[in-house]
Amino acid sequence: MEDYLKKEIPPELAILIWDSYMDEEAMKYIEAKVGKENSCEQLNFDKHECFKIKRKYEKDYRENEIILCMNEGIKSSFCCQKIVVDKSKGNFYLIDF
Repeated sequence: MEDYLKKEIPPELAILIWDSYMDEEAMKYIEAKVGKENSCEQLNFDKHECFKIKRKYEKDYRENEIILCMNEGIKSSFCCQKIVVDKSKGNFYLIDF
């Protein structure tokens, strides 16, 4: 994060304010989708963060960018390494491997 912020042109950081954890159905969808697209990437929800977001906000986030995350005063940074879209539910997911 420190190197990211030291760039000559200060980057704009996306902000994500989340209010709930993903349900089991969403986690199973993500595991199946990531495994199908790239068997080298093993998703482990105990080690990797994943956020579910409504599709209308998709334009606000990009892969390989740092995102500031907040929930009830807890602040952390998150590196969005993969975006998975669920067209049937109108959601998408930000994943940090």
